[in-house]
Parts: sequence; C-alpha cells; structure tokens
Amino acid sequence: VVVQTPPAVDEIDVDGFKLTYSINQANSETTWTMKAPTTGWVSLAFGSSGADVVYGYIVGETITVKDGKLSGNAVEVDTTENIIGTPSGNQTDSSTTITFTRAPATGDTTDDFAIRLNETFKITYAYSSENEDTMDYANKVFGVANFSVKSNPVSSLTD
Repeated sequence: VVVQTPPAVDEIDVDGFKLTYSINQANSETTWTMKAPTTGWVSLAFGSSGADVVYGYIVGETITVKDGKLSGNAVEVDTTENIIGTPSGNQTDSSTTITFTRAPATGDTTDDFAIRLNETFKITYAYSSENEDTMDYANKVFGVANFSVKSNPVSSLTD
C-alpha cells in the first residue's frame, strides 16, 4: 500500500497579487501560482539584491514563463532555465494566472535563490497591464513582502 501525503499549501494576498504554493513531499519541488488583476505580465522575485525572478504572460493561447535575475528595474533573462515541466496559466478579462514548478535549490548558485523551509526571506511581487518579453519594473504595481515556505502550512485564502 502506497500512502500519498497531500502537498503542503500556503498563500498570500497583497495588493491584488495572490501567491500560492504547494510542495511535492516526495522530491521537494515547489509549484507556485501567481494571480494578479491584470491581462499583462505577473512576476515573483525570490530574495532581494539581484533577486531570482520568474515572470510570465499570456498572449492568445500562448503561455510564456521565463526565469531571470533583477538588474536595477529590469530583468535579465537567465540562460539556465530552472522551470521544471511545462508552466500553465489562464487569463480572463480581468486577471492573469501563471503556475510554474521549480526546485527549492536549483544548483545555479550564480543566479538562483535557494529556498529553505521555514526560513523567512523577501519576495518582490509585481504585475503590469503590458505583455512584454523584457520586463521593466519601473512604474508597475509592485511590492515587497516577507515570506516563508512552511513544511506544514495552513491555507486560508479562497478564490
């Protein structure tokens, strides 16, 4: 008999930006979902200075998700892709949702932030009404929050 442990899930809701995650207990891969009140791009940066960024947008039926690094107000696209599997998402007239999976420590010590369970770190969330391949954080909706990926979190938000 194989007993399956349900994933740990936690979430935040700040400035209309919703962030949820679930942890695959078998391999520690974390699936993140970003949702914002926009039909443009959404992004999540792990850490602070030179932060590790994942951003995405949807044009028509095409979902684009990229991994990069914050450099001033812009994102430099990372040449080593650390997104696992195929990202997913959807868009309505008023919101964009992007889901992606990555390992807590990607092995890329130059560009990626290692996420450790139960340790608090900064995240920067942002979104814009624009669909653009190269993001610019200037004049967009964004903020910084302290966040912790919990091994046994409690989920309280509803959609």
